[in-house]
Amino acid sequence: MPKDYFLTIGTLEPRKNIKRLVEAFQQFRGLFPNSHFKLLVLGRKGWGTEGEDLYQYLHSDQAKQDSIHFFESPEEEFLREAIQKCKVFFFPSLHEGFGLPLLEAMIENKKCVASNIPVFREILETGNDLYVDANDTNAWRDAFVTVSKYKSFTRNPKFNPKIWSWDATAKLLEKEIFQNEMV
Repeated sequence: MPKDYFLTIGTLEPRKNIKRLVEAFQQFRGLFPNSHFKLLVLGRKGWGTEGEDLYQYLHSDQAKQDSIHFFESPEEEFLREAIQKCKVFFFPSLHEGFGLPLLEAMIENKKCVASNIPVFREILETGNDLYVDANDTNAWRDAFVTVSKYKSFTRNPKFNPKIWSWDATAKLLEKEIFQNEMV
C-alpha cells in the first residue's frame, strides 16, 4: 500500500461518481506534478460503459503513472487498514442511501470530502469535513488542492461513534414512536 494517499471506496458505476473523482485527481496532478499524494480506489467492477471504461483505465499503466491505484474486491482487513492509513477519505456519490464508508472513515478519525447531498449533510461535520458539488469536476480538483495543504489530517474534535450505535438509534426510534402515540 502506498504512503500518503487519498482514498475512495465504491463500485465502479455511474451513481458512485468515481470516474469524476479520478478525472479531478488527474487535474490535481496536472497542477501539482510533484505532489507525493496518490489516489487509492477500492471497489469492484460495476455496470454500464462508464464502469467498464473506468475499470479498464484503473488496470492500465497510465493509471499508475497518474498515481492512481486500484484494488479490486479487497478483503475486509485490507479495507480497514486502507481507511486507517489514508490521509483523507473521499466519497463522491451522486445518490446514496446512507454512506456507511463515511462513518467507517470518521470512526478512524479521518477527515472526509463528500458530495453535497442531503444524506451526507446528516452524517458529516462541517468543521471537519468538506462538501463538494457532486457534478463539478473542478470543485473536486479544488478539494484535492485544499486537503493536500492540511497541516493535520485528523478530526478535531474526534468523532463520537456512539451517536450512530444500534442502542442510540433504537432510543431515537422509541422516542419517535411514543411521541406520536401521545398526539
